[in-house]
Amino acid sequence: MLFNTKYREEIIEAVFEKTNFCFVVVNEEGLITYLNKNYCDFIEVTLDDVLGKHVTEIIENTRMHIVAKTGTEEIADLQYIKGNHMIANRIPLFADGKLVGAVGTVLYKDTEEWKKMNSHVKALLLEIENYQKKLRNPRGATYSLNDIVGSSVQINDIKEKIKKVSSGDASILLEGGSGTGKELFAHSIHQLSERSAKPFIKVNCAAIPVDLLESELFGYEGGAFTGAKKEGKRGKFQLADGGDPLPG
Repeated sequence: MLFNTKYREEIIEAVFEKTNFCFVVVNEEGLITYLNKNYCDFIEVTLDDVLGKHVTEIIENTRMHIVAKTGTEEIADLQYIKGNHMIANRIPLFADGKLVGAVGTVLYKDTEEWKKMNSHVKALLLEIENYQKKLRNPRGATYSLNDIVGSSVQINDIKEKIKKVSSGDASILLEGGSGTGKELFAHSIHQLSERSAKPFIKVNCAAIPVDLLESELFGYEGGAFTGAKKEGKRGKFQLADGGDPLPG
């Protein structure tokens, strides 16, 4: 059963006006034919003010007119607007095989909003992975927030803080006595971070003699000193390139 015109209009209104996303539609000349209320509020304009105007006059650093001309979609592109980097998608519109314009969506109004959502999704995926590993190997241990047992206010507060800070790019210092779970929290931060696909290198500095600390951290070339490997050795920082070194 096909929806009649009335229902189609209600569906379009629900999609464009009753979601948290921002939508813009331009014709083949780059002129705005539609801007939903969320987008209007975001850039502080009204629909009547922008209809018929070229998109470059209204939206900062836009590429909508380019997509409407080339027909090439742009997915998950960073766009700087109103002091923030947004995550934007731009899709060409075709009618009867002819390029007639483009529709643009803004999923996140700034990168921090995206990072928070990304960390939340990663936390859910890690929880699923944790259950899968336990089914395959009941004794298998995983290093995520799910392995930190506890339901106290303090533990839950720390877990929430881990979720918030893991999406950032700042260095994190974990303090606590022996056996308090610092390494589990460190693994959890790494898995929820943007570097989760990169190496996670652990370094026990207390077990490295002082005179060998530099070579362990920064590596050395072959024959650099007595007892050095002929082929040299990569340092911990080089091994962790793009990942997270963990001093201990």
